Amino acid sequence: MNLITRHAKVEDAPIIGEAERKIAEVPGFFFSEPSELRDENVVNTITAFSFKKKKAAVYLIAESEGKSLTALHSCNGLLKRK
Repeated sequence: MNLITRHAKVEDAPIIGEAERKIAEVPGFFFSEPSELRDENVVNTITAFSFKKKKAAVYLIAESEGKSLTALHSCNGLLKRK
């Protein structure tokens, strides 16, 4: 299997959102409930807090043969809850 890692694109938001919602179903992994995790928020993170622009947050996608396998979200603490 040939595996690559790349920065997420806006088109990846539905895949990332679905993964986050599944993870949030397990108590202790997210503060949010699955219903609160919207694809729109993922798009906002990818565009507004782009690591390339502000070095604040990043979604990484692991991909093989053009198919997304998993996603990782990392934040360096610059994002603050209102």
